[in-house]
Amino acid sequence: MATLDLDGAVTTIAPVLNWRATLVKPEMRPVSYRVEVAPDSLFTTPVYTDTVSEAFSLTTRRALRPAIRLHWRIIATAQLGITATSGRGTPFSVPRWVRLLAPAGTQVTFVNTPRPDLSWLPLNAPPPIGPLVYDVEILSNETGALVQPALRDVSAATVRVPQPLVPNTAYRWRVIARARTGQADTVESVAPFVVTSDTHPPATLLYQNFPNPFPRPDLGEEVTHVWFDLAAPSAVELTVLDLRGRLVRRLIPAGPSCGVVRLEAGIYGRGVAASDDPCVSTTWDGRDEQGRLVPRGIYVLRLRAGGKADTRRMLFLPG
Repeated sequence: MATLDLDGAVTTIAPVLNWRATLVKPEMRPVSYRVEVAPDSLFTTPVYTDTVSEAFSLTTRRALRPAIRLHWRIIATAQLGITATSGRGTPFSVPRWVRLLAPAGTQVTFVNTPRPDLSWLPLNAPPPIGPLVYDVEILSNETGALVQPALRDVSAATVRVPQPLVPNTAYRWRVIARARTGQADTVESVAPFVVTSDTHPPATLLYQNFPNPFPRPDLGEEVTHVWFDLAAPSAVELTVLDLRGRLVRRLIPAGPSCGVVRLEAGIYGRGVAASDDPCVSTTWDGRDEQGRLVPRGIYVLRLRAGGKADTRRMLFLPG
């Protein structure tokens, strides 16, 4: 068996099978060799058969579908109907015809463009079985329905999504790889991907403040910075509490005259000029509402937005 990787998997959809034959007397020639490939060692349900004459190698002339384990053997037939069956060759597996590269993985992937590139790595597919051609489909993660017309008869192993996708929405994608001999294999992403952007983040989220602990005069940081994302326009409260839940400092709204602060969907603390709004602060200097330096210790940062609350612990260690 040729074209195997270290895991015993073929690296092509048209693997080469090799065998040896003991000395054959001239009067028995020609000898034909029947190749059988099956998922069971008893060869009760062959998935591929082929025959060559006076040869000790065969390249499959039809694409082999993905399989965890396949067995193969040779049945030799000489003149006068004399036959001999070989032992089983080294078992092998056939992987999926393509491996999705990006966006792919076992966890949700975030992409920052509404028209991401989709890429995959195919198995080798030599003529006449190949080259492979592909159909690419983008699906709703919620319903599984197509969200755009499928891309058909793609020859490259990467495509760009033709129409912009809606931010803050989960999608899956799949590739249907088709051989020239009519077989096909469909591979779908395991986890969804989500389009995010500065103005349409995928979720409302409070990040861990930094530096933490603070201040860090060695880094030139006398304050700690706060980042958060809003997936939708929301009334926002950002406060510092002590471990008993008592208010220490309001960051949003940052003053008693501010009233309710409503912010648009977006990212805050970076990428947004929050400093232009006197009612919005995304830093804390370790002082309370009266401007007094608070004691050393652990404090709680709390974000309330969109009907939800998110907290992070901070360590204040002044020199």
